[in-house]
Amino acid sequence: ADPGNGTPNQCEIESAFGAHGLSGSSALFAGLHPEITGTVDGLQAIPVVAVPPASIGACGAAVVSIDVRYRIDNGSPETIALAPGAADYTGAIPAPGNGHLVRYWLEVELSNGTTVTLPAGAPEYRYAFWTGETFSVFREDFESGENGWTHGGVRDDWEIAVPEGNAGDPEAAFSGTNVLGNDVDGDGSYPSDAASWAESPVIDCRGCTQARLRLRRWLTVEDGNWDQASLLVDGQPVWTNPVASSWNGPPVRDPHWSFEDFDIGAIADGKRFSVRFELTTDQGLELGGWNVDDVEVVSLAEPTTGNGGNGGSPWSCDVGTTAATLPGMSTALAAIAIAWRRRSR
Repeated sequence: ADPGNGTPNQCEIESAFGAHGLSGSSALFAGLHPEITGTVDGLQAIPVVAVPPASIGACGAAVVSIDVRYRIDNGSPETIALAPGAADYTGAIPAPGNGHLVRYWLEVELSNGTTVTLPAGAPEYRYAFWTGETFSVFREDFESGENGWTHGGVRDDWEIAVPEGNAGDPEAAFSGTNVLGNDVDGDGSYPSDAASWAESPVIDCRGCTQARLRLRRWLTVEDGNWDQASLLVDGQPVWTNPVASSWNGPPVRDPHWSFEDFDIGAIADGKRFSVRFELTTDQGLELGGWNVDDVEVVSLAEPTTGNGGNGGSPWSCDVGTTAATLPGMSTALAAIAIAWRRRSR
């Protein structure tokens, strides 16, 4: 922060960016809020904490207030004000009940008149979490390589690797070290004139109730008029990047590992299916494309039948498990076979 030694002055950068509504796009506010993750009890108020960076005072500004804006499912946005303390701001989202998707973001008002949103670009980009218990049917963190995933298409650049942070890609995985994405460990940019895909192994959801697909996404792609990024379940699209009404609409540029959650019960309940990521590009402006981590299919009730693939949930068998490794399994299978033969006579 010393302009006399030739280094960039962070305060000047923040001031210039702030005049265009871009304050907070640097690392100044990166550690402001620890995102709410994991299993969240929706029957209790949900704590929210924000810790303003000490360096903001050196820039001649002070935090005036921090508000949490949140939406339950597709409801209208609501607001709570965080209370200032000695070193942080605290508050709580009122108990929304279980079985809900809660999306939220922070709005920080500074004494210089600037409003900073976290994550950057909110409310288009936001944090999110699910309330209540779920039962994992399938999960993949890409730490074991391809693990049954396949990819292909025109100018296929899909890979499972450690991200390098190029072309808008993340600098690290959300969990572990590997992610699935486009040109993850190269220059980061997807190729022009591409039509490629990556697909999961078959997921057994025959015992699922109100299945949901969730994942962490870090996507940078042009407006849907030019490039199309799609997510499909059993061949049916469940999400694609928006198509703007004009031909110069804004691209999708995730500023963080966004938690994405989709209700796929109508497609997946009672079925075996695959999850597929697709990317189709035009002739110019190549961005970072897909980066995906922690893909999971869950059931809202404990599944009654079926094998959850590599889900590893308590009711399912892990990949590679054999009858010999489970006490009594051989005897049980033999009894079932005898009963089936008798029933078939």
